[in-house]
Amino acid sequence: TRAALHQTQGFQTMGSAELFGSIALLLVAIYIVYRQIAAGRAERALRETNQFAAEIIENAGEGIVVYDRELRYLLWNRFMEDLTGVPAEDVIGKHAMDMFPHIREQHVDELLQRAMEGQTVSSPDVHYHIPGSNRSGWVSAVYRPHYDASGNIVGAIGLIRDITQRKMAEQQIEYQAYHDALTGLANRRLF
Repeated sequence: TRAALHQTQGFQTMGSAELFGSIALLLVAIYIVYRQIAAGRAERALRETNQFAAEIIENAGEGIVVYDRELRYLLWNRFMEDLTGVPAEDVIGKHAMDMFPHIREQHVDELLQRAMEGQTVSSPDVHYHIPGSNRSGWVSAVYRPHYDASGNIVGAIGLIRDITQRKMAEQQIEYQAYHDALTGLANRRLF
């Protein structure tokens, strides 16, 4: 109790300006500590959010590809690796036309340019063949502009869907419509 009395007397002998100054310093110190704690939580939350987003991109059920303004690959997710047989490290930083000539042949480069002008565009069904892995199939895609934090278009994002099974089924149905089921010969509809 004597210590508490002494402390109270110390506050009583302090002038009001000194008291407010001490309280203000204490509040500033508390605020600084709070901001450091909050910044640590925010930084941790940002790291966790970025890791979560990266996991979603890597494990997405369709291809996610990001191009820069010069059509170099910035992102190539696991779906694209599985689809093409080409690992991301062999694609990142390389020009799309050098890697996959069918992009120019099937006018996908024109769609990418339109996306970089601010449009969202869908591709027609595109047949691909990857010489290195000897894989081929069909894909459809949607291309959208890729914006930076300031709202400037810095590239394009492609969402790629594998439609190979659907195309094979369509071809089978078309064949069956124009050929005899028993002999495989052309039927009257074909003529």
